[in-house]
Amino acid sequence: SNTRFTLGTWKACRQLTKVSFSTPRILLMSTSSSWAPVTSMALRMDGERVWLLDQRRLPDEERWVDATDPLVMEECIRTLAVRGAPLIGVAGAYGLALAMRRDAGDSHLADAHRRLNASRPTAVNLRWALDRLRAFLAPLPPAPLSTGNW
Repeated sequence: SNTRFTLGTWKACRQLTKVSFSTPRILLMSTSSSWAPVTSMALRMDGERVWLLDQRRLPDEERWVDATDPLVMEECIRTLAVRGAPLIGVAGAYGLALAMRRDAGDSHLADAHRRLNASRPTAVNLRWALDRLRAFLAPLPPAPLSTGNW
């Protein structure tokens, strides 16, 4: 069924932010319409958890932050742990999808969108990805949180 709390949300994130995943679930981002992927070693996921490479610590240290909690994702965007316009947009879209995992209600969708966008208000790609994902999710009925089928 089409609900906000399904795998379709993740598929929408991938489509809206032009990303795909390789076998080890490392994010691949396309730099052109031909989908010739460029490996981004800055975001990883396994279907349950999302990790971001803390770019504030580079080049001295490789530190991964578990950004599965939408508030952690928001903080990573705000504090420049995530850098680069495309990756900021991707991180924001996943942050919104993660927020829907907790509460798929309309007010929570609006609040999560507002908070994530405010984390880096001048980031055009962030606003674009958040707006596109919200437009995709808004007409869908919220599913019960107990389904666990996100």
